[in-house]
This record gives sequence, C-alpha cells and structure tokens, in this order.
Amino acid sequence: MLIYNVPVHQRGYPGYEGSLRGSAFVFEMDGLCILHSGDVSEPFNEDQLELIGHVDILLQVIGGTYTAGPEAGKKIMELLKPKITVPMHYWYATTVLERFTNGPTPTRFLNVTSSR
Repeated sequence: MLIYNVPVHQRGYPGYEGSLRGSAFVFEMDGLCILHSGDVSEPFNEDQLELIGHVDILLQVIGGTYTAGPEAGKKIMELLKPKITVPMHYWYATTVLERFTNGPTPTRFLNVTSSR
C-alpha cells in the first residue's frame, strides 16, 4: 500500500482572514485509489490534480463552514471523476446533502441503523 499526502488550503474558522495548511491523503493498493480530500476549501488546482492522479473512491467534505461546500464538492467530483463519492462533514444538515446530491450524477443512499 502506498499512502501520501497532497497539500491543501483550508478556510479555517469563520472570520479568519488567512488560510490554514492541511493535507488530502491518497491511498493506493492493488490498482485501487482512495482520496480523502482533507479539509479542502476549494477545488484542487492543476498541480494538486497531477499529484493526486486517478481516483476510484473520493471521500469528499461538503460542510461549507470550514471546508468546501456542496457546490465546490461537486466541482471536485467533476475534476477527479471518481467511481464512488462519499460525502463527509455535513453533520445533520440534510439540505447541504441534498444540494450535493441534486444533479445528473446517480445517487444511492444505504439504509443503515445507528448503533447508538
């Protein structure tokens, strides 16, 4: 297994004028590539896309407060063209999830029960 990071910028917290440094993480094994986008705030640039390469499964933040929102998450999906995308960091904000899943990309929700 090969694991490496790709530097990203985060927005930080509301009212913070700068950007924070973070990482997206690439996991490659037996021809399968999984990208955890980290707390990325905007779509990846060309240099980042080149470092990331082909992605089969994308773990994408869509929360929008500290990270990319649903629209930027969709743009990242368009750039990377993964086979599967798993949205993250939207907590219970179903409207954020609906904005992310609304569109031409097929969406499937798994029926699971909480262990709590």
